[in-house]
Amino acid sequence: MKVLQFAFGENTAGSPHIPHHHERDFVVYTGTHDNNTTLGWYREELTAPARRAIRQYCGTDVHEDNICETMIRMAYASVAETAIVPMQDILKHDAGSRMNKPGTTGGNWTWRMPADEFDLLLTEKLRQLTGLYDR
Repeated sequence: MKVLQFAFGENTAGSPHIPHHHERDFVVYTGTHDNNTTLGWYREELTAPARRAIRQYCGTDVHEDNICETMIRMAYASVAETAIVPMQDILKHDAGSRMNKPGTTGGNWTWRMPADEFDLLLTEKLRQLTGLYDR
């Protein structure tokens, strides 16, 4: 199990969660049900050095508007056999859509995807990534 949100810490290059250390028999996630959404993580938890590490690793400007797409692309590009992306990341939701906060007893597992949020544009973007990365 590889979680991309865990890759960008003190030792990004050596992190077992960074894509260049993935192997075929892994499952890669942008984040799990116990993590903040990717946008929430970027806004609320990611340090300035970790933000720089993401930009350096991706070789492009990464910011609030494209962090979800960047992490999804990273997961799809991984050699890991399976890539799992929480719907909240696909929909670019912030921390308000977090699924679970470990160690808390209230407000968990209540998020539901609004039926009208997953549209043809998102379908096409996922289809393109699926084809591009042979998933």
